[in-house]
Amino acid sequence: GLSCYFMSFLFCLLDVANLHKCLIRLEDETTASGEEIVERYTLKKGVQVIVYLGDITKQEADALVNAANEELRHGGGVALALSKAGGPKVQRESNELIKNFVGPSADSICSTGAGLLGCREIVHVQTKTNAQDFNKTCKRVLKLCESKGHQSVAFPAINTGVLTDIDFPEKWSPMAGETFKKVELDPSTEEFQSIAKEFYRTTKHKIHKIERVQNHYLWCSYFVMRKKMLMKNGAAELGEKHLYHGTSAKSCNCANYGKGVYFAVNASYSARDVYSEPDDAGLKRMYVARVLTGRYTEGEASMKAPPPRGKNLSDRYDSLVDSLQNPEMFVIFHDDQAYPEYLITFS
Repeated sequence: GLSCYFMSFLFCLLDVANLHKCLIRLEDETTASGEEIVERYTLKKGVQVIVYLGDITKQEADALVNAANEELRHGGGVALALSKAGGPKVQRESNELIKNFVGPSADSICSTGAGLLGCREIVHVQTKTNAQDFNKTCKRVLKLCESKGHQSVAFPAINTGVLTDIDFPEKWSPMAGETFKKVELDPSTEEFQSIAKEFYRTTKHKIHKIERVQNHYLWCSYFVMRKKMLMKNGAAELGEKHLYHGTSAKSCNCANYGKGVYFAVNASYSARDVYSEPDDAGLKRMYVARVLTGRYTEGEASMKAPPPRGKNLSDRYDSLVDSLQNPEMFVIFHDDQAYPEYLITFS
């Protein structure tokens, strides 16, 4: 079986994973999918260990390994990616395991269904362990997969330092185990007045309420994207701005501009009926969002992505604007570049 041949290769493979920031998948020779391969090792009886550079949520393996915490709260990194791709069922099943005190620990693993993912199940492992314990954990994963007849299992690049702990905003109200919460602000608070002042700077619409949006998953995605852009661009070109985005009561989602999502510099722009459609009571809604504009250039609505900054096609601008001299609108093409921090209801 896999576990009989894998352990002598473990630390070698982890070194490869650390170097390339990629994932590791074990599979029979007949199940190789032809994706981008960094390294390949053939063991006895046709077992293959293949190091892929890619997205673990798209791996065609029978089992996917999740880098989990003891509470099985899938709020960042690999856990968040698998939870988002698998849908609500993944977190629901995880919550049921925790109710029954079956979360992963340094000397145990657990598994849940895969939800919308293409695999058969997700195996959750505790990542805050030393090398010796993690060695044992990998062996337990392989034995579990073998006992269930799985032909392949994909490991992410666990404990490689790609992600760090997520810092949540200090002003957030306690979540009490929730992953989403809207908190209506007291009009007498400095937080409310600061948002209202900027809103009224360009529009005379009347504010009815301002709600703080506390979305665990969206914040984690934004936080990780912010760190990536900070490393890529540096602090001077991070371009973190508070921008406006009109929405409706029915959707409260993001409106498109071409293939991207628009955010306005001024509230008056997003207050237009075309962007913030009034409901039957005449109320309109608008997000105040944190947006990572990064390095930007002038674009047009037909663009499907920001253009390259030079000859290197992989080095693209982070966003587009309607005018370089006096931008009124920014357009982003990656959802994680924006976090909807407040929802303003107005008329």
